[in-house]
Amino acid sequence: MSRTAAVALIGVVALASVAFVETRQAQAAATSLLMACWLFAGLGFGALALLLVHDLTGGHWGRPLRPALQATAATLPLTAVATLLWLPALGALYPWAAAGDHPQSWYLNAPFFIARTLLFLSSWSALALWVQRPPPRRRRGPVLALLWLGLSGSLAGIDWAMSLTPEHHAAGFGLLTISGWVLGAMALAIGASAASIENASIRADHGAWLLMLLLLWAYLAYMDYLTAWIGDQASSLAWYWPRVGTEWSRWMLAGVALRVLLPFCLLLDSRARRNPRVLALCAALLLAAQFIEAVLMILPSLRTSGPLWHWSDLLAVLGLGLLFGSVFEFLRRRRTSIDGAPA
Repeated sequence: MSRTAAVALIGVVALASVAFVETRQAQAAATSLLMACWLFAGLGFGALALLLVHDLTGGHWGRPLRPALQATAATLPLTAVATLLWLPALGALYPWAAAGDHPQSWYLNAPFFIARTLLFLSSWSALALWVQRPPPRRRRGPVLALLWLGLSGSLAGIDWAMSLTPEHHAAGFGLLTISGWVLGAMALAIGASAASIENASIRADHGAWLLMLLLLWAYLAYMDYLTAWIGDQASSLAWYWPRVGTEWSRWMLAGVALRVLLPFCLLLDSRARRNPRVLALCAALLLAAQFIEAVLMILPSLRTSGPLWHWSDLLAVLGLGLLFGSVFEFLRRRRTSIDGAPA
């Protein structure tokens, strides 16, 4: 058995263990699975969006990253299967699913929620297979696909995370979700490719991409918080208080430092943006922040008093992460051997 197959097998065993725990401790295990799926589905979604942008616009920046981006997008069917593990436990996760009749039941009801989730993941998986081919000459396909990603990604963020606190409403939550996913995917692709890219100009473009995306995310996150603070509504307090008024606030500060402050300082210098070590360091910081974001999007809504960890949290992230990593590395090497080494 190869190393990749052995790693994937360990991941399957870990996820199977969490699925077994779900039969006895539904909320704890389903929460862990939802967090893990948010993390890795977001990376696949972001890679898919970046591939479609490159198909539409072209540019030298995208060619060295395509093997890593295609490999990341190709993991979306894997995440779709993992999602089936927590969907049966909606009543343990979402207050509206347990309540049944409520003011938003026309949208937030279990059959419609499940149908939307399956539609989102199946369409993303189909598009992930579609972008494995060379960029198309006609641009109509990528345009329509990007429009669908904008709509479906926003709704997925609202469904999976914001509806954990159904009284909370934020117009920019969908855009905030998408920007974070795209930033994480770009960081993963750059981190996996930086050492093999010899062209300093292309490395500078990648650094500029990271800087632009992290500033976009920072702006959207700040405006979301500022709007909630100005509005001073109980609905917004229900979302933000567990994240800023408990021990979760330390995770919030760590996420801001890793996703905005440290990478921003490193990438301000144009010479640093050409340095592969700096790019790799920024990518590592942003991926760590991506994990923190997954934690903060899901866990505080269900563990409102502060960080209360369950061993299924580790198993879910480890299991899906090992599967994701083994598939990603196998496909990235295969794509690199087919397309040639990065420039």
